[in-house]
Amino acid sequence: MNQLPEKWVIGDDPQHPVVSVTAMTPSVLEEGYALEEGDVSGISRLSPLLQAIPTALTSNHLSQHNYMEVIINGPLAKTKDGIGYRAFSFGDDGKIAEQAVLMDADKLGNLVNTGLLLQTASVLLAQKHLADINEKLVAIAEDVKKVSEFQHNDRTSKIDAAIKYLRQIAPGLQKGELSPTIRHKLEDFEVQFSGIQSHLRQDIITTSKEVRSCADPDFFGTNGITKKINGLQKDLQKHIVEWKMALGVRICALKMVSLFEGDASLQISREDSLRQDVEEFRVILEDAERIQRDRIAGLSSFTESDNATNANKVLLNKWLKLHLAPQMQQTKDLQQTLEQFSQQLAIAKSEPTRLVVEMENGQPVKLFHAK
Repeated sequence: MNQLPEKWVIGDDPQHPVVSVTAMTPSVLEEGYALEEGDVSGISRLSPLLQAIPTALTSNHLSQHNYMEVIINGPLAKTKDGIGYRAFSFGDDGKIAEQAVLMDADKLGNLVNTGLLLQTASVLLAQKHLADINEKLVAIAEDVKKVSEFQHNDRTSKIDAAIKYLRQIAPGLQKGELSPTIRHKLEDFEVQFSGIQSHLRQDIITTSKEVRSCADPDFFGTNGITKKINGLQKDLQKHIVEWKMALGVRICALKMVSLFEGDASLQISREDSLRQDVEEFRVILEDAERIQRDRIAGLSSFTESDNATNANKVLLNKWLKLHLAPQMQQTKDLQQTLEQFSQQLAIAKSEPTRLVVEMENGQPVKLFHAK
């Protein structure tokens, strides 16, 4: 009885495979692998290839239910576009047992070509971070809801619509449905929401200036100016949250754009633009905090008791502590997140994509990412 080959590799030659498939047993998985289950639909484009290998076996048990480790080369920079690929079978001793034609050469070339493998690898990469994207979209949606509770406007409506759209297309992207229409829409989001952020940034600067220059409406006491500054603080809070929601849409759109091949230089410049925008925003928030503290410290009245004046100062400083300070910390965290995303994406695209596929009756039924 023929035994399951140790490994199948497909490529220009056996030493430089574009993809390799190794048979595994459940016991091996339990002993030596850290796995994270993913969406099996992400490898739909490789299904014909994966189906061809178990059907070449004579063991009914292995043909009906078995596991495979699939490794897709990282850059795939030196592979050919579907020309000259061959399949090689390695035995237990690590030597080539046979050169196998699992299917005719043209069909093999069509299945295993640079574009298909890159797209499949991108989809598998998507599965690893689309869950994170969706989590961020949910958080942004909650922020939209909170902002809308005290003032719904054109900006929050656009952000809300964008979030709903991104959540709609995420499942399709996870399955590898990388349509030009979606790619174009993601570009539109970058233009639209970077423009919204520019307007909000100017609104924050203008509101901060109002805090510094606003006149005391009362001749007696500090209640009037306290109420006025507190109103401006609420305006600032709304503008800051909206700016970050718009940024969240841009970040999520960029992560989705990274699933499409090509435009590498555009993605790099966009990451740089996002980091620069976050840095400028951090400086604006620091200026806003300084203006607020100076204005609050300067509150005084000859006709009001010190206790009453201090109570108003405490009220205004409370906003700085409960609202502005957390936003400033989140902005610093955003800078680190953007930096990490750039690094992780570069590593993920340069390293081989490793996964384990559970096959049943010639069909992939489960997918696991090997950590």
